[in-house]
Amino acid sequence: MSVITAAERTVTRARIEARERPGIAATTVKQVARWSAAEWFIVLQTALPALLFLPGTQAIRLPLRIAPFAISLALLAHWVFAGGLSERLHPARRWLTAIVILLALMLGHPFTNTAMSAIAQVFLYISVLGPAFWLPRNIRDTEHARRLLVLMLLCNGSNAVVGVLQAYDPARFMPEELSARVLNSTYGLSTVSYVGPDGTVVVRPPGLFDNPGAVAVPATYAALLGVVFATTPGPLPIRMLFGAFAVAGVAAICLSLVRTNLLVLGGMFAFYVWLLVRRNEFGRLALVVPLVIVVAVGGFRLGVHLGGDAVAERFGTLTDEGTAAYRNAGRTEQLQYAMTDLLMQFPLGAGPGRWGMMQDYFGDPLSATAPPIWAELQPNGWILDGGIFLVILYGLALFVTTREDIRLIKNANDQRFRLVAGVITAANAGVLAMIFGFTPFTNQMGTQYWVLTAILHGAALRQRAR
Repeated sequence: MSVITAAERTVTRARIEARERPGIAATTVKQVARWSAAEWFIVLQTALPALLFLPGTQAIRLPLRIAPFAISLALLAHWVFAGGLSERLHPARRWLTAIVILLALMLGHPFTNTAMSAIAQVFLYISVLGPAFWLPRNIRDTEHARRLLVLMLLCNGSNAVVGVLQAYDPARFMPEELSARVLNSTYGLSTVSYVGPDGTVVVRPPGLFDNPGAVAVPATYAALLGVVFATTPGPLPIRMLFGAFAVAGVAAICLSLVRTNLLVLGGMFAFYVWLLVRRNEFGRLALVVPLVIVVAVGGFRLGVHLGGDAVAERFGTLTDEGTAAYRNAGRTEQLQYAMTDLLMQFPLGAGPGRWGMMQDYFGDPLSATAPPIWAELQPNGWILDGGIFLVILYGLALFVTTREDIRLIKNANDQRFRLVAGVITAANAGVLAMIFGFTPFTNQMGTQYWVLTAILHGAALRQRAR
């Protein structure tokens, strides 16, 4: 049964019940049919950045980029004023609350770069983890959780498809105005483009963004969710669409030349397969594994067809490098730098807002007392913004969340809930891996992590309440 069909049947059953017992079930129809804040939030995470496709929007780029995070803050504030502080809907709530308190205290750090960059950085953290607080109460049941995952697939899949089309026909599908920050940099497009077939220049596809290469993150989610829902019973045309999203996801990652995301996607698939083996779901395993192979081969071949030898060389070396790819990308040195130099120099933090986009937007690059510091990995950023305490608190929040996610899978008896729990845990495992190759918890990848885990625990609470 597909998610869409199941929702329609739920509405039908509710309407029949409403006719038989109008005083009891009338509200049920409205709850099933209407969108909650969760649906709107998921859609706006893609729709608002997509407005940068419109000509002339670079002048309002900053408000458009801030808007998805501002919406999360607004929903969190509404949750607080609606009495949400008394709710216990997420297993990591205590550690997340401690993180918010610590970051607030860090605003008084003597070595902040500027007050504006520090405040912006703290609000960025809070907006990213905010869905863990306000979103669980919006989940009505497991079927609602499944529909939210399908909605995420549609958003991320559309993003990936646009990314592929941008390599196929850039004149029609590439934004008229790419990020002005990229174009005005020292090297311009030279660092975000490569030579494609027949000597053409291929700009790393931004997808429904304006920043070259940005499609890699939504493409990763599209590939995983596409495979999962393409192997879920339902109408064949819909399952074929989901499979196409998965192929587009792999192809978009290849065209963006972001090897880290391809490695993370492989880890997500491996983790999901491991979950199926552990639960003895060999029937589903027989569908997932062949499709993963088809999606991987088909997506890579499509990427090479559109991107040429540059794509083949970029990803072909992974088979030779193996685990050395992480070291060759400089990540090992950066992690060592964090655990030795940064931690020793800033055990209590360097002051929030001294690195990343908040420093770029609101900081003072010429500050003599608190100059900007480069950070490319999440542990480095945690150390700078909150010292050893932020590293410990965020680590505990992620550990508790992951432990509870796995426990829910282990104890789940409902097949639909196991599907939701499995794909969410696999997706979030990939985000955890990205901690050592990126800074996921200060951007929309981190937001998706907390959205997914909030969906899972919201559905689990509704199941226990039944």
